[in-house]
Amino acid sequence: MKTLLTKTLSFLLILSSINAHSQSKLGNKKMVVNPTLNRRIQPNASNVSMCRPMDIRRTETLLREQIAKTMKLRLDRSNGYVEILGRKQGIAFTEFVFKKPGHNWKYFLQDMNSTEVSTSYSSKNYYLNIRFETDRAEIKGRCPGCANRFEDSRAPDIQWRNPKIKVKLKPVAYNGSFTFEIADVSVEGKFETNGAIKAALPSIITHFKRQIRKAVESQIKMVMNSNSIKLMLADVFRAEVQNLGISTVRMVDLSKSNIYLCQ
Repeated sequence: MKTLLTKTLSFLLILSSINAHSQSKLGNKKMVVNPTLNRRIQPNASNVSMCRPMDIRRTETLLREQIAKTMKLRLDRSNGYVEILGRKQGIAFTEFVFKKPGHNWKYFLQDMNSTEVSTSYSSKNYYLNIRFETDRAEIKGRCPGCANRFEDSRAPDIQWRNPKIKVKLKPVAYNGSFTFEIADVSVEGKFETNGAIKAALPSIITHFKRQIRKAVESQIKMVMNSNSIKLMLADVFRAEVQNLGISTVRMVDLSKSNIYLCQ
């Protein structure tokens, strides 16, 4: 019995010694991580040979000439669309039903057309600023169950004052050059009305803001993120890329005054 206990204790001491030695080796060994995984290139002195700066103003000029000046946007219940570089994509907007005693009222977007699309750059973000005509009611009200002569007048229209849609863009590497994708869309302006509908205005505005934002964002994304448009833009910027001595753009980064193209 004494011999067995002695052997057991000796075996445990050996195991403890082996474990301590292994832990010591692991503690002194540095972990090796593949530097190409999840790497985000930041322009600095160590990788300056990999990245070249392109002036923000030059990039914005090309964006304005190629996208903003060719862009049209129409918000309408049955015939809405977005058009960029001659490529048109339909946009559908559903009606909003305002339930009330008697006859329900229906609201819908009607014949809103963009009048100007400009570009801007702020806080490392590019923007498309879309403005619309403001000489008519933009959100139309109808009372389908009312007598014919009251169908239009009973449900007051909603005015969208200073209507504007702001599209945030981000530059991305594409096909050896770079292009732009949609990062976010915001709906701006003031919604006003008079009469009985005023109490329900917040819920109607929330509905239409959400619907406009969702529809415009998804459809502009569909157009701008299509291979044909992305390739067109990439080709527009390709000459700039080559002038910078870059053969293939693999990463894009932004600073306050430059867009950095990295290979």
